This record gives sequence, structure tokens and C-alpha cells, in this order.
Amino acid sequence: MCHACLELNVNGKVRALKTHKLLLPGDNIAIALSGGSCSLTLLSQVLPMRKDASTPRKERGKIPFGLTVIHINDASAHGATATEAEAHGRAVVATAQQCAAIAAALTAAENGGGVGSSSTGATSASGIAISPGLDVWVVPLRDVFLLGDTRALRREAVHSWRQQRQDKPAAAADEASMPGGEERRDAGVGTGAAGTSDGAEREARLQQLLQAVQDPTGREDLIQHLRRRLLAAAGAMAGATKLLCGDSATALAARVIADTAKGRGFALPSDIQLVDARGAGAGEPTFLYPMREVTVKEAVFVCRLRGLRPAELPGPLLLARLAAASSGRHSHDPRRSINNLASTFIDSLQANLPSTIFTVLRTSSALRPFSFNSPDAMPATCSAVTACGQPIDVKAPHWGSTDGGSVASGAGAAAGSRVGAVACCLLCRAPLSARELRAIAAAAASSSVAEGTKKAGAGSVEVAEVEAGAEADEDEDDAAAPFCESCRGQILFRPGHHEARGGEEAAGGGAGDGRARSLVQGLLPEALVA
Repeated sequence: MCHACLELNVNGKVRALKTHKLLLPGDNIAIALSGGSCSLTLLSQVLPMRKDASTPRKERGKIPFGLTVIHINDASAHGATATEAEAHGRAVVATAQQCAAIAAALTAAENGGGVGSSSTGATSASGIAISPGLDVWVVPLRDVFLLGDTRALRREAVHSWRQQRQDKPAAAADEASMPGGEERRDAGVGTGAAGTSDGAEREARLQQLLQAVQDPTGREDLIQHLRRRLLAAAGAMAGATKLLCGDSATALAARVIADTAKGRGFALPSDIQLVDARGAGAGEPTFLYPMREVTVKEAVFVCRLRGLRPAELPGPLLLARLAAASSGRHSHDPRRSINNLASTFIDSLQANLPSTIFTVLRTSSALRPFSFNSPDAMPATCSAVTACGQPIDVKAPHWGSTDGGSVASGAGAAAGSRVGAVACCLLCRAPLSARELRAIAAAAASSSVAEGTKKAGAGSVEVAEVEAGAEADEDEDDAAAPFCESCRGQILFRPGHHEARGGEEAAGGGAGDGRARSLVQGLLPEALVA
């Protein structure tokens, strides 16, 4: 396949968003940028689809929509130091800006004009800017502990842009333009040291949480769940109604195999569809996967042909660090995880049978999707102008209300456990099967009965019996929490913890399992398990 055919092939698959009317005029979208080949390819294909004030009138087929690029920096969760994590974030920003400049240059070349490039974008021969500079909101994964605190998360966003642009007056103006920005600007004078201290505290909490999950598969899944929840909250805060993710066909095929091995077969159809609107009821953007028919190999070649260098983490270095930090038989080495084994299995099959990836996807797509996977579940698009009659700003995001009504708080108690008519896990938001719902309901009923019995006979029982009943109640409360079995078995359960407590708990019916789950659950962000 030649360069032009590859570009047309990938571009046609991504432009299916417009064909299926999933991307409409007036939408405000966000793009999740990890810095890898797939997300860069997605960004390079979406940018030429956008129509803004600088787009010539003769160009047709473009859509006016707002655009925000969000990067969740999870480098520290994979073993990188603070300095390496900051360098990785800067590399992702630089790569995104390079991608925007190349896309603008190609657009200008197609229109027959001369092109010159600069650090802020591309300009035509007449000196008119073709594309504005692309701002990237870099959100550290530690900010997942700010979910539910709208002001703090908004303040971190302004701090990120201030560092990126090195333009304090403009950043201060952006902060003051937000609801309540004047108060935050006045209160923020001289709080740089306090912000650094708070960031270090959140980073320490994140590392403590990840170290508590000793299963390598559970650790990877927890990072993925936290990244998705933070991404949804950041997209909602930026006013995005739709969030585009760069998950490729290769990644989705590996996810099918991995989820099947984890026992997540019931929730499997929810994670491989083009549309995922399970968070729309909580004010979160709809997740769209336009790269689900593009393989990783195609994305890599698109980046190479365009001169884009992905900003990826140093894999071998981080693997060595995680392996060195592991102790005992419960190693953190990602190479032992189900996700890595599934990815390796798919790659090996694809090398011998080139149709393996799409065969797996077609087979899994035959499963019945959930109601939130339908385009009808998406909220109505906004108009081409805001309520104040102002045109959409394609450079800066639209900030939500100060009361947090339109901003996803991460997970309220009602929104986190139930999405529409589908009950979902609080942590990963996977739909719960009927068997899981029955087990949760039975545990809740048993807990309420035990609590009533304890109150009725509190005066006639011994102290030891009361303590034993309290421990049993904690176990029942853990079982009554709306978590899926996969999260319970691989994330909330700490392998070996009950073994260290002795064999009497194991002989007593596994009471130590519930205690171990409660220890990990107590380290999770409060907004996720409220």
C-alpha cells in the first residue's frame, strides 16, 4: 500500500464520525492524547476536519467544532521519577504542537498556497495564520484525588497552561475569566509552595494506592480505571460533549482476550463499541473510538510518513524498576499480567494470520451491546453559538458551572453505581451481571439483618462476640459494595494479606478476604467509592 492509499484508508475510517453524524457542527470535543502512535494518528486526522475562523470559504466538508487536547500523565504510576514524568509531559505537548503544524501545512499545500512553519503553527504565503497554536491540558494522574473538588481541578488546569505557554498575563486572564476566577487569583498569590506540597501529598497517596495492589493485572487495570475517570472529569470540566480516544483495533482485540480471561464476559460488549455514553447521565462526555478499525501497524506507518515521533515512556527502564521494586511471589512486573499476555498472543497470531484482529473484533461485536452503546444515548449537541450568542472558541475549553452540576465529580453514589437503567461497578463502571447483583443484594440484606440483631441483643452478648460480629459486618459491607467480581478479585483484594494474619481466619470462612478488600478500598479516592 502506497503512502496516499494508506492516508486515504485511515482518513476514511476516522471520517466515519461525520458520515454517521457522530460529529456535528457546534460540538465541543476533546481528544485523549497519550503520546503514542495511535493517539497521534487520531489527532492528525481530526485536525484537518475542523473549520475555524482561519479556514478559507472555498474549503468544504469541514465541521466547526471546539477542540481540547487532554493528556493524562501517568508516567509516575509506571515507575518514572518526577523529573522524568515532567519531561514526558513536555514531550507530549511538543509532539502535539508538531502534529498541528504538520496538519496545517498539509492543508495549506492542498489549497495550493506556499507554506511556512513556525513554533506557533503554520502560515500561508500571505502571512495569514492557517491554524492556531494547539494547547494541551496535561493532567497528572495524581489529580484523581481532586475529583469532586471542582475549584482545585480547575486551578490545576490553569497552572498547567501557565507552564506550557510561559505567558503569565494570559494565563491569569484565563483564570479570571472563569466563574469565581478573581477570588482564586487573589487567593492564589504566594501559594506556589503550598501547591507543590499538595501535589507531593497526592503523589504519595497515589503510590501508596498502587503499591497496595500487588497483582500486576490488577495494578494495570486500576491505572486504566483511574485514567479513564480523570479523563472523563477533565473532559466534562472543559465543556466537551464528546471525547475521542485512540484505542486501535489491535488494542481492542487484545482487550477482548484479556477481559474473557478475567471473567468479564458479561461487560465485554460495553468496551469495544464505537459509542460509549455510560457517563452521559452524570454530565460526562460521550466516549468515541474512531480508531477501532485501524491497526497499530497502520498508525505507526502514518506517523513515520508524516515525520511524527511518538512521545512514549522508556519501557525497558520502567520494567526494570518495577521488577526491582517487587518482592515475593506477587511481583509487579507487567510482563506477568493478563493484559500483556493477551497483547503478545494477538501479535503472534496476527503475524501468521493477518486477519486475526478483525476476526476477533467481528466475533465479539456479535454480542448484544448495552443501551449506552447506542448513538441515541448521546446527549443532544450544542448549537453553533453559545447561550450568550458568542461563537465557539476553538482554542480554549468551555468551563463548567461553579456548582459542579455540569462537571463530572468522578462518581456520585447514585451516578457511579447506576448508569441509566444499567447497574455498573463503582470503580471500573463495568455493567454488573444478574448474578453479581443478586450477591450484592444478598450481602446487603444480611448486613442489615445482622446490624438489627446486634442492636436488639447488645446488652446480652459478650464483648468477644460483639467484636467478632463487627468484623463480620465489615466483611458483609465489603461484599455489599457495588463492585464487579473482577475488581474485587484483582484490585480490591490483596494477595497474601490474609496469609500473614494466620491460618485461623482462612479456616473461618475467608474472613481475611473482606478485611484485605477494605484496606485497599480505603486508599481509593473518596469520590470514586462514595
